[in-house]
Amino acid sequence: MGVGIKLSKAEMAGWTERLAAWREFAQLEADTLTALSGLDLSVTGEVDGFSPCVAMEIGLGAPTERGDLRVIVEMEQDHLSMLGCTMFGEDATDEMLLDMLGEIANTAAGAFARRALADSAVLTMGLPTRVSVDLAREYLSQSDAACVVSLGTSDSSVRLRIHIGTKARESVAA
Repeated sequence: MGVGIKLSKAEMAGWTERLAAWREFAQLEADTLTALSGLDLSVTGEVDGFSPCVAMEIGLGAPTERGDLRVIVEMEQDHLSMLGCTMFGEDATDEMLLDMLGEIANTAAGAFARRALADSAVLTMGLPTRVSVDLAREYLSQSDAACVVSLGTSDSSVRLRIHIGTKARESVAA
């Protein structure tokens, strides 16, 4: 019978903190999403009254570290619609907006994975999945280590919040 091996919270947090992608997460995501959207997004402080209506998550597996990461992007409805109008040049359907938010999550996770590769961290990526805002917050609260960044335009016409959290996972030794 196998024995379960699990990284401690401190070990998982230590591994992520060694990654430049983790330390540079805020600016990495601001630069990446500015390039994607064509908007000048910058890191902002936490915004009072930020009330996201939708969240997309994408999982990143760290097989050699026996851990997982999850990138979650949250937006408020009016900001999602404004970004959709900017990117599509028209009023976007709900389906188009969700697809766009999934692509934002995919791009954010991909930027993290590419930057982590420079530190010899190989990550596998899942597909973007819509999750409830409550589930996104629950995941963040249960993370072993977490980083949260708020991005926005200077006129606050577009705001979003990106989380990355880690969770050690049990593996079974033969």
